[in-house]
Amino acid sequence: MRDPAVQVPVDVECPENNREFIIYDVGQELQGVGREANRHFFGYWILLKVDIRWQLDDPKQTFWHARVFSDNQILVKTPAWDYDHKKNRDKFTGVQAYDLHSIDNAHDLYKHSSPTRKDARFWRHYLLVFPPDHELSAKKINAELEEDDDENLPFEMIILDNGKVGKTFYMAWHVARKDIKGRKKGKVEDDDDEEVSKVAAQLKFLGWSKAKEEDDEDGMM
Repeated sequence: MRDPAVQVPVDVECPENNREFIIYDVGQELQGVGREANRHFFGYWILLKVDIRWQLDDPKQTFWHARVFSDNQILVKTPAWDYDHKKNRDKFTGVQAYDLHSIDNAHDLYKHSSPTRKDARFWRHYLLVFPPDHELSAKKINAELEEDDDENLPFEMIILDNGKVGKTFYMAWHVARKDIKGRKKGKVEDDDDEEVSKVAAQLKFLGWSKAKEEDDEDGMM
């Protein structure tokens, strides 16, 4: 049986007050896709510090994933294990032998767990619970989603170069609010992609169009 998700009541006013996550209100800056491509939506930027060694060890696996779970909730999946405690037991120095034995015993119990229990222990799930008036959407801003797909959040990897200290890596996701209507930004342009009538298409094929007519008129002046 899978362990229940850790519920995180999201504080939308204090980015740092969300357990392992940093969550920023980005305002009305998220550009829509598809039919909403000319609109911008309010939404959030969600960041989680990650250890990329998991991904380097197993490029085929997805180690961090986020999707809209319900109107105001996002389900995030991450490794529960700390990478060093899971894979670098021999690199612990300056610790007592009995402390290393505790790691060995924990690894042994994990190894002999049932496949279902082992899978449940490897992953941790967080349920980010936004305020009840929020209606969240990934489809408004994720061009890769089809109509029937789960609402997987669009993501990017953020790298911070800390000089001698090394690099810090974050998984970063965006999510839009659909309870606040998206608004057009910028000049309204004519839609050149609209389907034209067969007569207009035939005239264009023969070399006649609005642009040609205007050029001819300019030449007569």
